[in-house]
Amino acid sequence: MVMRVLLIGIILAHSQVVAGASIGTNGTHRIVKGIRVDYHPDVEHIVDGLADATLSADPSNPVAGAVAAKEHQDAALMLLAQSLSLEAPGKHMTKAYNKIADGFAHVLRCLPNPQHVRIWKIDEFKTFAGSGKVLIGWNVDVEGDKIEFKLDTTSEEKVVIPDPMPILVDPSAPTSETITKAVERIRKLQDLKQQLPTFGLLLHEVAEVGIVKDVGVGGSRRRWFADGVANYLAWVALKEFATPAEAEAFLSAYATAPYSDLEDNVELGSWLAMEAAPKPRTTKDKRLEDARYAFATREIFELFDRNGDDVIPRIFAELSKTTDVVSLKLRPSITSTKTHDIDTVLDAIQSVTGEDFRARLRRYTGKEM
Repeated sequence: MVMRVLLIGIILAHSQVVAGASIGTNGTHRIVKGIRVDYHPDVEHIVDGLADATLSADPSNPVAGAVAAKEHQDAALMLLAQSLSLEAPGKHMTKAYNKIADGFAHVLRCLPNPQHVRIWKIDEFKTFAGSGKVLIGWNVDVEGDKIEFKLDTTSEEKVVIPDPMPILVDPSAPTSETITKAVERIRKLQDLKQQLPTFGLLLHEVAEVGIVKDVGVGGSRRRWFADGVANYLAWVALKEFATPAEAEAFLSAYATAPYSDLEDNVELGSWLAMEAAPKPRTTKDKRLEDARYAFATREIFELFDRNGDDVIPRIFAELSKTTDVVSLKLRPSITSTKTHDIDTVLDAIQSVTGEDFRARLRRYTGKEM
């Protein structure tokens, strides 16, 4: 999830973007549940339907997150570093922070704004766009009656984002059907926006890079620890440098309740690192992946609850004393790396807290690790 967002930012860094292209403002507008809707009066019944539909404004504010990421960069890096028992941010953490923060602006300008839309009749939009044009992110093929939104940021051509974003409706269809489709399109735009990197995901990624590359926690079974700790530290940093509401919103994405049926079989201790695991392909695979994120986060939060806010720095300080590093082969293209494997981490946890964390992990599988 986090790496996908990072890759989007890297791709967009190579694209030129022109935002705010106008596609016409004739007619009137209304604010519908926090969303500005521009429309011609003869489709007002559709706007009335939107007002009655289950639709809500997108509460996320990635612009504020991007500003906070830059404004608090030095302090946030230092907080994360100290939490990992580092005297200063590692070079990998710093590089990751710079790359992701710089990618914020590109991603922000390359996705449509779901808070400002215009209702278009399909035929009028075809006339406006013209046959065979690629206009402001829309592929318009009048002959084939094909109209779709497709934003390609991988090319070197300029990407122009419409403002307001067009929502196409067919007046000849039943009103209820037309309203349902309009609501679905607005929600899809909001879902696109959810792919934006947030300040919380940036902090998670930087913390994880620090754990894996600067501290050297490696091995294919490190993921529950690295991702769980990264989520906790991101939450702590958000409370410090953003708002409590944003911190709680970040944490809510990792609630375990939706995955209670998977708890006994989530095999958290065997969760493979990305470079060693196959990519989730089915809905079932994706749900298991999300469940593992959730339960890993819960385990680390509960570790803090039982042992105090300084338990992670103490664990990393214990790791820094360890000379028994292991040579591990990560993938065919990388011969080996010297790192603390997860057994060393589990030993450090037991040394600092007295807890047998292996037993806790067995709760999720019933098997020995």
